[in-house]
Amino acid sequence: MSAFRDFDVTVHDTIVDEEARKMVMHASSTGTTALGPYNNDYTLILHMTEDGRKVEKFYEFVDSAYTVDYMPRLQDAIANQQKG
Repeated sequence: MSAFRDFDVTVHDTIVDEEARKMVMHASSTGTTALGPYNNDYTLILHMTEDGRKVEKFYEFVDSAYTVDYMPRLQDAIANQQKG
């Protein structure tokens, strides 16, 4: 993530269903970009292999309104920095 500096992820809650071989996590991230502070929330759903050692499927849900607003502005800021 070269656009991000000081990018950190905090896991707030984890739910594991061993029988179904699924795990759900609520997490948030913070970081710094050319625009300044970045913060987002995530829900992650992992489907594990039968032996539970590998992730078979992975779904990530983010705060889409924040992302749709932030990312184009970040791309513009990076492009402007590269122009000098």
